[in-house]
Amino acid sequence: MIYQLVNTVIIKDNVEMTVNRGKEFEKIVQTQLEELPNTSVIRLYDTMQGFVGICNPCDYVIYKEPTMFLFECKAKGSNTLNFKNDIRGSQWDGLEKHSLTKGVIAGVLCWFTEKDITRFYPIEYLLIRKNEGAKSVNSDEGILVDGHKKKIFFKYDWDKFFKEVSLWRS
Repeated sequence: MIYQLVNTVIIKDNVEMTVNRGKEFEKIVQTQLEELPNTSVIRLYDTMQGFVGICNPCDYVIYKEPTMFLFECKAKGSNTLNFKNDIRGSQWDGLEKHSLTKGVIAGVLCWFTEKDITRFYPIEYLLIRKNEGAKSVNSDEGILVDGHKKKIFFKYDWDKFFKEVSLWRS
C-alpha cells in the first residue's frame, strides 16, 4: 500500500502520531538548504492540491549564487513520478516559464521512498520525455542527489548537487 510507504508512525510520549513523509521531506530539504552559507530559501505557500485559487509553480525558490532554483518536492512510495497525477498543470506551466530565464534551473526533486533514492528532474528533461510520449519517469532517471541516510531521511550533499546540476545546464 502506498499510504504505508509514504507515512510513518512515530510513538512519542506513548502517543502514536502519523507523520506525512512528503511534508517531512520538504521540511528537511528546507532546513538543510537554509544551513548552507550564502544561500537564500523561500518557501511558497502550499495550499495542498491548489485550493483557494493559489497555483504556485513549486514549493521552494532557492538562490545559490549565481543561480536561482525552483524545486517542487515529491515523496513517492512507488518507483515512478507520474506526469498526470504527480505534477499539476500550473506546476508544468510555471516551472517551464521560469526555466526559460537565464540563470534559473527549475524542476522536481523526488524522493523515492521505496528505493531510498532522491533524484532531481529538470523541467526541460521532463518536457522532453513527455513530448516523446512518456507518461512518467522512474527512479533510474534524472540527476542523483547524493546523501547519507540517517534513520528515515537523508543528509544531502547539496554542494555536490548544485555543482552537478549546474554542469548539466551548461
